This record gives sequence, C-alpha cells and structure tokens, in this order.
Amino acid sequence: MSQQNRSHEELLDLVAVYALGALNGEEAEYIAGHIAECDDCRREFEALKPAADAVALSVDDRLDAVNCPRMKSRLMEAVTRDLGTS
Repeated sequence: MSQQNRSHEELLDLVAVYALGALNGEEAEYIAGHIAECDDCRREFEALKPAADAVALSVDDRLDAVNCPRMKSRLMEAVTRDLGTS
C-alpha cells in the first residue's frame, strides 16, 4: 500500500510500531516525516516512546526462539494463523 493512501488511524498504528523501532527504513522515514508535521501523531509518539524504551530495556536476551521452544511454537502458530487470514 502506498504511504499516501493510508488512513490517519493506520498512521497512528505505525507511530506505535515506530516508537518500538520496528519499522523498516522506508516506513520509518515516512513516519518520522509524518510525526514532524502531524501534532496528533507527534503527541502519540511522545506518549508511547518512554514505554517503548522501557520495554526494550527490560527484555531478557535469553528469551529467544533458540532458548525457548514454547515461544517459537506460539510464534509459528500465530504466523501460520495470520497467513491463513490474509
């Protein structure tokens, strides 16, 4: 989907993902530019960023798919389920 065709609600969702640092380069650049111009999205980003940073700092590096097979299983089930609904 073209960035210009996104609704404001979709952009707000992407602001949350951007706050987590989980957007690819092109989307991250677009959302950073949008945040610079949109007061609503900038406020949303400023509200979410401290919590997103706290989550990032609280992650236990040992919790990954290699060390936690149950987590890998749940992730793969979710991916399979999402692929089936796309």
